[in-house]
This record gives sequence, structure tokens and C-alpha cells, in this order.
Amino acid sequence: FLSSNAKDIGVLYLIFALFAGLIGTAFSVLIRLELSGPQNNPGPERLFKKFDWKDYEKKLRDIKLNAHMFNWKGYEKKS
Repeated sequence: FLSSNAKDIGVLYLIFALFAGLIGTAFSVLIRLELSGPQNNPGPERLFKKFDWKDYEKKLRDIKLNAHMFNWKGYEKKS
């Protein structure tokens, strides 16, 4: 596959175009399924219902506290 032969490059181009077309078709079908009705949301709606904002806020606070602690412990420049 590392040759500069025009026939090999054309075959690789067609293979890539086939895969890109399949991926594009899959995304198009998914978007059309989501937009087909108000209740037909196969994926993201279930994920957002399970997402708990309290846990997110707690984890974000812990990240901020840890970052502050590591910054305070003496990692400043020594002159």
C-alpha cells in the first residue's frame, strides 16, 4: 500500500470512500431517527436522565481542592 502506482492509489481511494459513505449513512440514519418524533431519542436522553449534577459538582470541587493543595505545597520557583 505504500507505492505510488495510480491503480493502487485509486483502489485505496475507493476503499476509503466506501467506509466514509457507510459512516455518513449511519450518522444520517441516527439523526433521522432522533428527529422522526418527539419521543424517539434512542441514546442521549437516557444518558442525561441518569446524570446526577450533585455528583458532578462534588467531583469538580475535589479537583479544585487538589489542584490548590498541590500548588500550595511549594512547587513555586526557587531563586
